[in-house]
Order: sequence, then C-alpha cells, then structure tokens
Amino acid sequence: MLGLPGAVRWHIAFATAIALGTCTTSALAAPTNLTPGSPMVASSPSVSMAAGAHWVARLKYDPDTDTTTLVARRWSGNTALDGPLTVASGRLLSPVVIARNDGAAWLFWIEVDESGGHLKAWLRAEGAWVQPTPITVTTERAAHPSATLDDDGAPWVAWQAHLGQSAAIRATRWTGSAFDPPTTLSSVDAPAYAPALTTDTEGEVWAAWQSYVAQNYEIVARRRAAGAWGQPWQLTEAATPDGEFTGMHVLPTMYRGAGGSVWVGWLAKGQDVRADDTAPHLVGWVRDRRLQLRQVHPDGTLGAIRQVPVPRDDTVDPRFPAQHRGADQPTLLAARSKVMVFYRAISADPTLGGLHWRAWMQFMDLGTDKWSAPIDLGPGTFTEGLNEPVSATDTGTGFRVVWQQGARQWIYSSPTFAEPESDIFANVITDGELPAAATDEEALQTYDWPLISDQPRLQVTLRHLGETYHLYRGDLHSHSYHSSDRTDEDDLIEEDLRRTRDLLALDFVAVTDHGKRLNRYQWHLGQTLCLLNNGAHGLTTLNGLEYGAGAGIGHQNVIYNNCLGAQHSIYLEPEPEQLWAALPAGRALTIPHHTVEAKNDMTFDFRRFDANVVRLFEVYQARGSFECDDCLGIFDTPWPPPPSEPWYWTGAADPDNGVAHLQDALAMGRRMGVIASPDHRGFWGVAAVYARSNAQSDLFAALQARRACGRSPAAARRRRARGAEGHR
Repeated sequence: MLGLPGAVRWHIAFATAIALGTCTTSALAAPTNLTPGSPMVASSPSVSMAAGAHWVARLKYDPDTDTTTLVARRWSGNTALDGPLTVASGRLLSPVVIARNDGAAWLFWIEVDESGGHLKAWLRAEGAWVQPTPITVTTERAAHPSATLDDDGAPWVAWQAHLGQSAAIRATRWTGSAFDPPTTLSSVDAPAYAPALTTDTEGEVWAAWQSYVAQNYEIVARRRAAGAWGQPWQLTEAATPDGEFTGMHVLPTMYRGAGGSVWVGWLAKGQDVRADDTAPHLVGWVRDRRLQLRQVHPDGTLGAIRQVPVPRDDTVDPRFPAQHRGADQPTLLAARSKVMVFYRAISADPTLGGLHWRAWMQFMDLGTDKWSAPIDLGPGTFTEGLNEPVSATDTGTGFRVVWQQGARQWIYSSPTFAEPESDIFANVITDGELPAAATDEEALQTYDWPLISDQPRLQVTLRHLGETYHLYRGDLHSHSYHSSDRTDEDDLIEEDLRRTRDLLALDFVAVTDHGKRLNRYQWHLGQTLCLLNNGAHGLTTLNGLEYGAGAGIGHQNVIYNNCLGAQHSIYLEPEPEQLWAALPAGRALTIPHHTVEAKNDMTFDFRRFDANVVRLFEVYQARGSFECDDCLGIFDTPWPPPPSEPWYWTGAADPDNGVAHLQDALAMGRRMGVIASPDHRGFWGVAAVYARSNAQSDLFAALQARRACGRSPAAARRRRARGAEGHR
C-alpha cells in the first residue's frame, strides 16, 4: 500500500460555501486534505446539507481484505462533528445520504452477492441507529438508488429493479415504521435505468430516469401530487423534425427550480455507426458527449433544451477530431438565479501524460441565459480509469460539492499491481469566486445513426448426439473506462452492459479491460458489477481481462466461467506459459486476437501454445480480419491514410517464426475454434455460441468445447460497399 511502486491515490474532495452573489473571475482555492495518509480507496461520494451541517457518505476499499466499506461522517465546514461512522461492509455500490433538519440522516446503498444487488437503508439519529440492523427496502434485485425527503420529512427512495427480462424504476416511501410496497413508475414496455429523485418547492416528489424507447435512450419524468403519481413526460427525442439524430440520452440528474418546477439534466451521446469507406471502424463508437438540460413545470410544460458549452479540444488526436474532450456523469443543482452543472470531462495534461478525467462545473445565469466558462474543481488533480460522479448540495447561500480526485502512475516494470490509496480534501470557496457568465450555448453535433437492434433475430436450435443446443450471441472483447487507453469510445461498465443488451440485442458479454492497467479496486469493482448484472434482463455477464505485451507475447483475452476469477497481468506473469499455468484448470480459457499486427508489433507467437487453455481464436474485430493474408476484411494498408498517423494496419504472416493468421495457425496444428468480437465496443464482430442455456456455466462449457463461430456485420457491409483498396 503506502510507498509501493505504481501507487494510486484517489481522493474525495469537497468545495464548501460557494456563494451565488456577484461574480468575479478569481481562481478557486486549492483543496485541503482532511484525512492525510489514509491507505484506502475513497470513491462514490454523496453529500447532503441540513441544519447548518452536512453529511458525506463514501465507499472505502481495503485491498488486504478485498472488501468495500460504507463510511459516513457529519461536518460543519471543514470541522468533523464526530468520528467516521462505519455503516456496512462487503461488496457495496451507490451510497446515497439524505440529511434531515434535526441532524439525522438516512443512508441508502446496494449490497451485492451472487444473487444480485439488494437495496439497504439505515437511519442515524441522535448518535444512534434507529433500527438495530439495516433495513432491506425490497427483496427484488436492485441497483442505482436515488433518494429525497418529501414535505413531511419522510424519505422516498427509487431504484432500478431487475424484473425478469426487463428493468423498471420502482419507488417507495418510509411510513415511520416500514417502507410502503413499491410503486412501478416506468412503463412495462420499455426497460428503464438510473433513476433520479428530487423534491420541488411545493413539497412534491419528482422522478426522472433513462428509458429505452424506439431503439434509443430517452429521458422520462413524473411528478407526484395530491398523493398520486401523474402521467410520464418524455423530455427528449431521438431525432429532430428534419430527421437528424440528437444523441442517446442517459444518466439523468434533477434538482428543484422555481414555482414547483424542476431542472432535469442528462448526457447526450452522439454515435457514428457508419460502415463506409471513410470510417469503417467507427461502428457503434461514442463520438461525442454533450450535457443538456431543460426545465419542466408542474403542468408538464417543457422549457427549451439547453446545451452546456463544454469545451472540446480537437487537437488532442487529429485522427479522431472532437472526441477527446467530452463530458460525462452530470450532476445538477439549481439555486436562486443560477443553474449549476457539475461533471467529469476528459482533458489532456502534458505534465502528466495522456488523457485524464477532471471534475468541472459550469453555471447558467437565468437572467441572461448565458453560460460561464468551465471551472476546474480540483486544480492540479485528476483521475484516470475510474470516472465517478460529482455530488452537490444547496447550503441556502451557496453550495457544497464532493468529488473523487486522485493521481495515477503507470509503472510498467512493476512486478505487482498498483495499490490504491486515498484522501479526503476540502475546499472553502467564498463569495465572488465564480466568473461571470458570458458564453453562448453550443449546438449539439448531429450524426447519421442507423439503428442496429431493429434487425430481425434468428432463433436457431441444434441437436447433436442427443443434446439440444441454442444459439446465443455475445461480445467477448469489450473495454470500459478502466482500460484508460481509448477514452473516446469506451464507457462506464454499466452503460456498456445496457447498450449490449438493448441496442445490440446480445445475450452475453465479458468486459475484458487491460489487466496491466487495473489496480485491485478496479478489479474488485468489475467483479461486483458482473455479479450485479448477471442474468439481469436476459443478459449473462462473464468476468474477463486482456493480457498482453509486445512482439511474440501478443494479446489474449482471459475469460472465466463466472464473475470471480483472479486478476492477472504481464507484471505477475511476464510469459504466456506462466499465465496459462496460473489459470484454474477447466474454469478459464484464453482467446488470442490481432495476432498479425503491424502498427504496434503486438504479434502472437503460435509456437508457444497450450491446447488446454487456448481454445478459441478471435478471427474478426475492429482491426479487421485475421483469417488469412488475402481474406475478406484484411486491413493491409494504413488507416487512416497519410498525413494522419495510422491507427492500425495488418502486416504479413510469418508462420516460420510463429506469426500466424487463423489459417496459418491451423496449418501449424493449433486446433482452435473461432469467434468474433469488436474490441473497444462497436459492431465489428459478434461471438455466436451453441449452448444448452444462457447461464454462465453452459456458455463457458460451449466456449470450452469450441461450439462457437464468429459473425461480422461490418465486414458484410463493407463487402457490399467496396472490394479493393486494402479491404478485400
């Protein structure tokens, strides 16, 4: 932990008492460390203000025990009013704290085990727990809680319920002795995710969520008045009247406005799934992240959609313009004459190297409809890999905000995994420190975005030697933000899983982030999210990672038969033989990919082979085909063409030295089945498996038995479009 090479430092920082009066352009003060030397990860912060004090809840990860603990503490300014309070331990997610005016606080969180996620609650009042043990709010599988207090001071909590083959938003209220039976807020016909709750100035509760409607994600809201929930209002549309795509609308956030209204914000993600001559590899990749918001009135009247003018740096990577400065994870707070938007944004930092997530805020002046320039909440700090949302609360004269911040260093020669550490920072920001709002809104870039999941599904059943097998389609090569090398198109793990299930209509997925770029907390979190989502809405999740290095070692995806496999890396097993020996027999396999690759010399040497572990070959992915030197889909000329630096191209096989495409490897006597998968998302390749069922054990048995094949919709589209110039 402390002092180890490659240390990770993650922090929770909060800025206090930012007043909303006359604005100047003075800079924010540097944060103050409240817990110096803490040897744990701090993540997932939540803050709530009442009665002149604020509660902060967060998760704390201990790598020695591989457990996460929920910790809460009450503060007045930068002074702790009591010691840190341990609430629960295990595999925990999504803490929410709601402060009451009497100094008490409700805490909500998700506990995860092999049966899924379970929503828990506990009330802390007058220095003691009101109940002897945490309350199980619902017995159904749950995720992503959000909470608010109504006009009577009673807590409402909403969550994403995993109900059979779909997902729904459910909500309940504390009656004083128990929670009411839950009410379903979303439509039974549309999977719904990630709820947000708030209470308006009239004491009525609002809910908003992300709904999968007509092959796109839209934001829907409802208001509760006179003891009943009103009709839902859809706040977004997939396309403008002229047919231009406006983005996938996800991760809603909400806060009260004036006159019983609320402001609702969300992330609009533009994509480009074209498979044409100019951008064949961009199938399904996120090309833009924009923040939007609109005001909703109690009668359902909708204000105009406002665009948050998040700056974009087109010079970061000229090959992929305007994609590396996108925003994510919005949090909204409306107070008096301003609407505050807090978010994460990607930015390049030459002093640190590479792209990093930083915490920012911008505000809109309601009198002028002008936006401020972005304000960096954590000067000189950044996060990489983990992208946690910002949390904020109104103080009556300003606001307090908490966020995760940290630093990451890659030590590629390190023999061990980077150990995580954390601190909590505080920042007191006085009146007059916000710049004047003077930036016009920016138009959302639009895209030609044909839908994918409206393609007909072919149901296939196979009988062989008295057994019946069904065809299931999935993705065995997917990356999230944790891989930290393709922040333009990678995403939050759960957003990736939702898109896999809804947009691509696949049956199973393995998130295979780079093992050499995962610290132990990220691996723990990936396992927890695998457990949380396995079997939810018909999607099976498998645990995995990508093992890889340079020439001769190449890249392989490790796929486990469940969610709890061990972490591996070239730091621990620098040679493939060491990896294969370390994997549990019969419970893990590896899949080599881009075995002949010229750009970064990531060739795989098939003279080194373990037939018990290397069961499959990824024949098609984002870099094209790896079937043979002159097969359809080989990218044997650089893409993109000069003067840009090429992202990839495929060199010639050299079987005498072990460098082989699939056909060459088979000729060498290497018996393998084949699959296809995208690598960094998209729709380049699909793995098809004949299995008894879609359960983890049956899918893995089918992969182990090589009852698999690969499908490439992208190759078929390109074949129709052209047949030359490096795309044969």
